[in-house]
Amino acid sequence: MLGLGFVVAQWVGYGGSQATGAFSWRFPLSLQVLPAVILCGGILLLPESPRWLLEHQKVAEAQSNLERLHLNRSQTNADFVAREFQEIQDALLAEKAAITSVSWKIIFTNAPYRRRLLLACGIQAFTQTSGINVINYYGPRIYATLGFSVSTSLFIIGVYGAFAQLWNTVCLAIMDHVGRRKLLLPSIFGMGAALCVNATLARYFNPETSTNQDALRASVAMNFVFSVFFTSLGVISWVYPAEIMSMAIRARGTSLSTVTNWSLNLLFAQCSPLALSRLGYRYFYIFAALNWASGISIYLFYPETLGRTLEQLDELFGDQRVAHALKDTTSTTGEASNDEFPREVSVTIDKA
Repeated sequence: MLGLGFVVAQWVGYGGSQATGAFSWRFPLSLQVLPAVILCGGILLLPESPRWLLEHQKVAEAQSNLERLHLNRSQTNADFVAREFQEIQDALLAEKAAITSVSWKIIFTNAPYRRRLLLACGIQAFTQTSGINVINYYGPRIYATLGFSVSTSLFIIGVYGAFAQLWNTVCLAIMDHVGRRKLLLPSIFGMGAALCVNATLARYFNPETSTNQDALRASVAMNFVFSVFFTSLGVISWVYPAEIMSMAIRARGTSLSTVTNWSLNLLFAQCSPLALSRLGYRYFYIFAALNWASGISIYLFYPETLGRTLEQLDELFGDQRVAHALKDTTSTTGEASNDEFPREVSVTIDKA
């Protein structure tokens, strides 16, 4: 949706640039109200998370929503859904036994929580240090240095955004088949290479004295190549933080990662005009280096999340082993405490 918003904004901006008078800026600004209204209405149709419902003692509704989300039409995976429901119950019991309450402080002092937070904030930071929003926000200025008119620059940016949305769709289609790391690593190293080539072309191409149109076309093409490589990072950076956060800290953890993204976004938006004026093409060498540093970080520190449940990720990050936590509870009381979540885990299947 974020990518689609960019496409609409880019083409509305291009259309507005062709108009005269106050309409050229009033219409693009007022159009932003429409998607906001649609979003507010759509939120009402979203189902509640089964884990959240279980935490609030709404067992039947939790089971119904889990079936709605994961049970296939032929209902051949009913046993899997039942086991998943049981696993969620067990994990929540273990979480309650391990930590009675989660504060902002414990997110930073608890080692597994802190690691999750660093990874989530890191991948959101990588989207900004990739240089994507410098290209998105200051594309007209960048293309102007290459000799393009304002109208042509805005048209190129519109085409660039349309292709970016296409790449986003492809990435979403293959992401759950390929995995996160296998998409992220080529994405980040590829962006670094594209920016390095683009900066080198800008270094040796002077639009005022050069008639080499091939160099001009290559500079534009490198931005499109960069867009292709950015796709994986752009999509996964919003998925990965939610995947690695446990239920206890998800709201706070994902909010902090989002704050990281938009804070750096604001920083680069404010600093980039000055940097482009003083550094010119050298500014993009900085982003190339930052991309390669990000790629090394992902290779060394970011685990694959594909195919893992939230409960398995708890074990991966060392929070708890659910079976062990239940065993401890059993050894103390003689039987596992089931008061919190009734063991109604059967999946109802209507016979045709």
